Amino acid sequence: MVTNPHFRRPTSLTRLAPVRSATVQLAPQNAGYGYVLAVALHDQGQREPAMQQLWSSLQQQPFNRDVRLALMHYLQQARQVDTANALLESLRQLNPYDPMLQPRPASGS
Repeated sequence: MVTNPHFRRPTSLTRLAPVRSATVQLAPQNAGYGYVLAVALHDQGQREPAMQQLWSSLQQQPFNRDVRLALMHYLQQARQVDTANALLESLRQLNPYDPMLQPRPASGS
């Protein structure tokens, strides 16, 4: 299971979602804008639009790790584990040395 505590943003940033949405429309090729918009949408409780934005961004930039990991995380939260695992497997195909795929050291040794 992929978990990342970095997806919660201060509430004041979520108020900028309409501005971010316009920015994404003006520069749709910039997956970074889509990622920020998706996080803001998710933080506002709009899970489906957030995942749709991440899918769109991932289609534009399939090698964008941040977009892929955020989408995997949100899919797991939505209990769409098979789809999240498919994204993880595609990450393995793209970059088998990604730190996300490496074994974690045992704790408490």
